[in-house]
Amino acid sequence: MASKDREIKEQQFDAAKKEFETFAASLKEQGLDDKQSGKNAIYRSLKANVKKARNRIKSIDAAKAHVETIRQKDTKAAPVPKNTTKKAK
Repeated sequence: MASKDREIKEQQFDAAKKEFETFAASLKEQGLDDKQSGKNAIYRSLKANVKKARNRIKSIDAAKAHVETIRQKDTKAAPVPKNTTKKAK
């Protein structure tokens, strides 16, 4: 998952969420409630994968927002060139 493309991360998030939901549904069919499902290692692992994928998407959005704010600051406050020649005393 080294890609930094948001669309790919969304596809990975959707796949992880779908896998988690199908596993959670199978546990419910077996008669386990949410509290008992939380004790299942596979359930917790799949839930963590969904959380990781969601956080990756958030970090991509945050990075893009950060770059945009830096670009806006750079265009608004262009540095004034200093006089580099030294004055004689």
